Amino acid sequence: MTLAQSLHHSPLVPWWLAISAGAVMLLVLARYLLALGGAEMDARRKRIRTANTILMMLVTPLVAYGFGVATPSRARAYVFVWVLICSILFMVIMLALLDMLHSVRLHRAQMRAMRRSMTAQALLEAQGTGPPPQSPPPA
Repeated sequence: MTLAQSLHHSPLVPWWLAISAGAVMLLVLARYLLALGGAEMDARRKRIRTANTILMMLVTPLVAYGFGVATPSRARAYVFVWVLICSILFMVIMLALLDMLHSVRLHRAQMRAMRRSMTAQALLEAQGTGPPPQSPPPA
């Protein structure tokens, strides 16, 4: 049996390594999901990140199966699992992009509010109704 034939009938990594790495990753993602529930953040951002974490938790066992169990000798199952993994990872990337765009929108809104506040404060100071100027401390 040649090297190419033996690789055709064996998974990419040993099953015990893939399954244990997947289990550790699921624990990390579950901890993140629990921490996300109590975090103080924008509600929309929290929903996006929760959905993204759930998708990552869904893809983790599939990746473990794809690396540690599926073999190219069973072509239909091998291709199916990897197409499914790629599809879910594409959704994860799209949700990350949506999270980034939402962050940009929040940043712009904060900058607008800060500019309005600074403009209003400058107008009050120009009219002389602002806070009194502080006198220098005695020397």
